Amino acid sequence: MILSAPKIKTTKNKENELPEGSTREGWRASIDLTLAGTKTGKTVVSYAKHVGPLRIQRPFYPEGDTPHLYLLHPPGGFVAGDELTVNVNVRENAGVLVTTPGASKVYRSLGDTSSVSNHIKVDGTLEWFPQETILFDQSRFSSQTTLHFGAQGRGFVWDIVCLGRPAGEFLYEKGNATLILSLETDQKLSFVDTLRLDPQSKMAKAFWGLKGQCVIGTMIAYPGDETLCQQTQLVLEDLPDTELTLLNNVLVVRALGTQAWDVRERFVRVWQTLRPLLLDRPVSIPRIWNT
Repeated sequence: MILSAPKIKTTKNKENELPEGSTREGWRASIDLTLAGTKTGKTVVSYAKHVGPLRIQRPFYPEGDTPHLYLLHPPGGFVAGDELTVNVNVRENAGVLVTTPGASKVYRSLGDTSSVSNHIKVDGTLEWFPQETILFDQSRFSSQTTLHFGAQGRGFVWDIVCLGRPAGEFLYEKGNATLILSLETDQKLSFVDTLRLDPQSKMAKAFWGLKGQCVIGTMIAYPGDETLCQQTQLVLEDLPDTELTLLNNVLVVRALGTQAWDVRERFVRVWQTLRPLLLDRPVSIPRIWNT
């Protein structure tokens, strides 16, 4: 069943302004997807159900058997109280690359927090590459991505967050956000990363924190090992503010910057190096990234 949400009038002049009527109860939207392999080796969307303004575009197959899925959120941004839930199940012998057609924007809130919850089960291969999330001034946001990797599960995940848009003079001076990324294997918690953002905290400017940077990125590859770690170190040698750790077979790359495209390019360089090694596939750039 598809539920339609009422239309709201948005402000045209100020990008970080709250759309009119945003003190209302927020939109609820969800999508459930299952990816399965066929006898010919091709991965297909075997199940899809959505409620509200959240869906996928028709799968693309630029590399043959592995689909590229574009996750669509037609409103293009979050206002107070919006809740998005994404459930993805990648079965054995299936593989998928998921991205988004553009950045997600989190607008100023007068009260309620907007939230995104991603629950992803991986028994095949997953590449989860949403474009950046932009937090505008006085926004309130919560994001939780929970990954469950089975014995044969492999993949890459990244999360890129922008604190305002300084180039457009949309500064992130007040607000808060909680970002949680966790990975479970064999029903055990192997990795959890919790970041609480407050532009007025000491961490925002401190050298041991964000160093005054406005773009934060985290990328993980699983399963990681010393070989992948060494290959990644070679990629990162000439890249500023980009660090690498290997924890419980989870390879973690963290980056700080001033431009989202710059952080994404660093992650793409890592992915281009590791994809043939981890997934045994040549690199295939999603064409939406070039538009």
